Amino acid sequence: MQGEKLNASLTLGTLMVAVLAFDQLKKDAEARVVLAADSGSSAGLMRAERHRSAVQAARHEFLKEVERLIPSDY
Repeated sequence: MQGEKLNASLTLGTLMVAVLAFDQLKKDAEARVVLAADSGSSAGLMRAERHRSAVQAARHEFLKEVERLIPSDY
């Protein structure tokens, strides 16, 4: 039983690190949009917006999976 709890704690910890990594990716993507907007390049802004949207979509899907995987008693 203790081994199962340790395994669950390690898995939960790994998921939390991944959530933090996605949060950092999101912040970086948002910063790229601001930099592209400041540069005045419409093509650069469009690329940055697409990147930001892709990061947000991936983060959203990942968080849905995390919610599904975490036991309700945690």
